[in-house]
Formats: sequence, C-alpha cells, structure tokens
Amino acid sequence: MNIWTTLEKATSLYPEKIGVIDGDRSFTYKEIGERVCTLARFFQEHGIQPEDRISILDVNSCAFFENYYAAAGIGAILSPLNHRLSAKEIAYILRDAGARWLVVNSRFSPLVENILTESTLLEGILWIGETPSLPADISFHQYEKIMDREPAPFKPVPIREEQVAQLYYTSGTTGSPKGVMLTHKNVCVHALGAIGELKLVDADIWGHIAPMFHLADAWATFAITWVGG
Repeated sequence: MNIWTTLEKATSLYPEKIGVIDGDRSFTYKEIGERVCTLARFFQEHGIQPEDRISILDVNSCAFFENYYAAAGIGAILSPLNHRLSAKEIAYILRDAGARWLVVNSRFSPLVENILTESTLLEGILWIGETPSLPADISFHQYEKIMDREPAPFKPVPIREEQVAQLYYTSGTTGSPKGVMLTHKNVCVHALGAIGELKLVDADIWGHIAPMFHLADAWATFAITWVGG
C-alpha cells in the first residue's frame, strides 16, 4: 500500500475523465499522470533519491497535487510549507527538514529572496510562474517549461508502506516547529477511512478550500484521486 498506487488506479480506470481543475485549466487523469511522471523524472535527473526532502511553497493548485504524487513516485518526502510564515520561520523549517529542492510560486519571490539570505541546504528552486531575477548560487528552473517536455515512461521506485511520505510542521506553540512524519500507510489508511465514512465515489467533486499545505485538506487529494473523483 503506497500513495503512488492511488494515482495509478485513477489513470488506468479513468484516463479520459477530468481529474483536476485549476482556475481556467483542467486536466484528465491521463494528462495529470503524464505531468506527474515528467516532474518525477526531473527530480531524479537532479539527484533526488528516496527519502530526500522536497519542500513546496504555494497556494492551492494543480502543482501541489503534482508534487504530492511526484515525490511519492520517487520515494522522496514532501514537506509542504505554510506561506503565511516569515522568511526566518520558513528557512528554519527548510534547514530542519534538510530540504534539497524548493518548489515555489513566483508570487512569493519577495519572501524567497529573504529566505535565501538565511542558511539552508537548498540546491535548486523550481518556480511556478515566471522565474524572478534573484541573487542566488543555486539552480533555478521554471515549472511549466519542465512540463513542456514530451511524455516519457516513468517507473516508480519500490516503496515500503512504512516509508515516510510527507513531513508536516507544527505551529511551534511551545517552541520551535517540529516535523510530523506520515508514512505511505498512514496516508493510504486515512484515505480509505475517508472514502468509507464519506461514501466517496467517482462522481464526486472536491473543492480544495482549506490549504493544501495542511492536513485539513491534503487528505482529500488522495481519497478523491483513489475513487477517480
């Protein structure tokens, strides 16, 4: 049982069905599967190995969905970031998580500029939107240019269900934020429970209203995908 298999089921059973709507864009499950595979290959090409950490800083978006699954496919750990935090707070989380890459919406470029003045372990940034001109000694890439690549075969790495899939950070009410580890089994069992409790089916449409960087909404990514909603 692992997160990647929930997307595999949707792409195999519902390839021509709309899987994601993001503003004025929509993607079938076949298209979204191809985009996820392209992103997964990009990370592999840049040396991301199983259990390496990737962070994402974005509002609710198709990219958030794609990164959850791309990380799962290569066995990496996705660490979603709260975009309401300060640069120092985000830099602390990036260091503590050991994040090697950051996927970030260009609307947050002023925040990222301040983050880059702090110490991090980042090796590269993948910009959603235009790539800003910022001083940095790390690699910058543009998200949609990566997605323009021709689809190619991708083979997910073997995943153990007890392997960590996601790393969420607490608010740090009584001290520094602490990373909460969720395994592939944690995520999948919760998704199954939600499917059963809410009686989710392929005709359902989920509105991502709560932030996708928080478990208040992230669970729905996997439950709705699993049923082909």
